Amino acid sequence: MLSIAGVPVHVRLATLAPELTRRLLAAFAERLPAYSALPREELTGDIARMVEENIRLLVRAFRTGRLPPSRDLEALARSAARRAEEGVPLGAVLSAYHLGWRLGLDALTADAAPDDARALVEVQGLMLSQLQEVAAVVADAYLEEREVMHGQRQAGRQAVLSALLDGRDPVEAARRAGLALPPAYVVLTLALGRHPDERGPEATAAVAARRKIRRVQAELDHHGRGQALHTFGPDGGTALLPVDDPDAALAGGWRELAGLTARITDRAGAPVHAGPPRRRAPRCRARPGSRPRCSAWCSRRAGRRARTRSPTSCSNTSSRGRARRAGTSRDCCPRWTGIPSCWRRCAPTPTMGSGAAAPPPRCTSTRTRWTTGCAG
Repeated sequence: MLSIAGVPVHVRLATLAPELTRRLLAAFAERLPAYSALPREELTGDIARMVEENIRLLVRAFRTGRLPPSRDLEALARSAARRAEEGVPLGAVLSAYHLGWRLGLDALTADAAPDDARALVEVQGLMLSQLQEVAAVVADAYLEEREVMHGQRQAGRQAVLSALLDGRDPVEAARRAGLALPPAYVVLTLALGRHPDERGPEATAAVAARRKIRRVQAELDHHGRGQALHTFGPDGGTALLPVDDPDAALAGGWRELAGLTARITDRAGAPVHAGPPRRRAPRCRARPGSRPRCSAWCSRRAGRRARTRSPTSCSNTSSRGRARRAGTSRDCCPRWTGIPSCWRRCAPTPTMGSGAAAPPPRCTSTRTRWTTGCAG
């Protein structure tokens, strides 16, 4: 049985437990900003109980000479999951454990004599071994909870993205996702080339493709201040970038997006082409009793209908929901007289390389709940 200054280590630690708990809580609040920001009842409640639980586990380890089994660490795992829910960084959580272990070791060895050198080595070894086990369980539980939260967040954001792209009302989906909708979104399509590593073996290529996508998404999130919506595969995808002032976006929006494309190209390490997406013509249905030349009614996404002579090239032209006939899908130049969108003029939809000049971007207006821009 390990002893320091003639006192068994487990007895000494059990005696020090109440005072050591108070010292550790004060140290957390003083040295770790993430913990000082927590409500006081959280520190004196759940976190204090976890400090006491860790001390209890150490007391038993010193008494038996064995590390605790995994089932005895479940309370620490649940506590780590709660820290993840509260938004406490993982680094702060692990720092708290290391700080607690160091201050506990200092308290245990404060009265050590030269004759206790061997006992000190064994005490440090057992404490480090238990810290290794505890840190692994805490980190795993924290990351698992964060993955669940991230999945829920992504599912909510994908629901908003789908609503906007499909022309449905995104307000309810945004409310469930906890997402504040901006006045408008720039709709941008990106075509991603292959990274050099994607030309290697299949396993290596799959990893390289996922890394490329993550880098592209990270750059879009940075540009959109965390409010961008996007869906991507190895070959590209669609991004909706928030716009606070659609009129200002008209003036220099595409120049800014050309710079974004250049940065994405650099981050992706692969060729990137960007441009407004090609929009499919709205679905039309025949109006009973109408003449053949006026046989199609185009459903307006805001809920009204618009009559057109060409069911394959319906396009919104006014806030009243009327439609005009277009000779081809690229000839359509809609006029929107309602809430300003990002289109004021119409141009072909080119494929744009990084830094190239192009017409202003097409936007989705979240206040009108449908998309404006050239058909095609």
